[in-house]
Amino acid sequence: MLIIAHRGIGEPRNTITAFERAVEHGFGVEFDVWVTGDGRLVVLHDPEFTSGGGTYRVKDVSLREFRALHPLGELIPTVEEILDVSASRGATLNADVKDPEAAPRLVELASGFGALDRIIFSSTDPKVLLMIRRLSGDARLAFSIVRERDIAAFPWLKARLSLYSLHVPLDGVDRVSMPIFKLLVRWARLIGLKIGFWSYEADELSYLPRLMGYFDYVIADDPVRVRKLLGLG
Repeated sequence: MLIIAHRGIGEPRNTITAFERAVEHGFGVEFDVWVTGDGRLVVLHDPEFTSGGGTYRVKDVSLREFRALHPLGELIPTVEEILDVSASRGATLNADVKDPEAAPRLVELASGFGALDRIIFSSTDPKVLLMIRRLSGDARLAFSIVRERDIAAFPWLKARLSLYSLHVPLDGVDRVSMPIFKLLVRWARLIGLKIGFWSYEADELSYLPRLMGYFDYVIADDPVRVRKLLGLG
């Protein structure tokens, strides 16, 4: 069972040290991708950050300016650094492409590092996934469900984009009930999709044992406890 550490392990999240810890413990890593004003790809959850009383958009500053301004500075990695850190263990990566402009460079970097076969490119936006598919016929694409209407879209996306997987929020259990949630997941698996569970506010430690056999991997907020819970170490 693959467990992917959501933004690394330990605080502060989304830093090179958090990702290094995850890789050292044998986990995959999930990270969000944004492009700076000078075309570099940085790993950050949001498109902007606050520093010294000012708010800055990532795409409005260079990488040098970003690292000088951001409170965590040099601890915020570039995608190149994530690829380098994860290479020794061959760790699975989940790149959540938040900025469409990051897609071409991300695919180029993944190809250059020989890492296409261990990256899952995910997005909530089908247009971003289509862009990545046009750039690479081999890229593993994951559609992340964030709205109820997304449920109706994934069969078409599977056929149109050759989706690899569906990222399903555990929060959906409370929206539709456990029986219906399981039915929808079974449907997705029947059409050939792998399932990756993640959580927005739901308690992953409570839901995952009740859903054994319904998922292929977990994007976990607490990967160490999830691994123990699932009896994987």
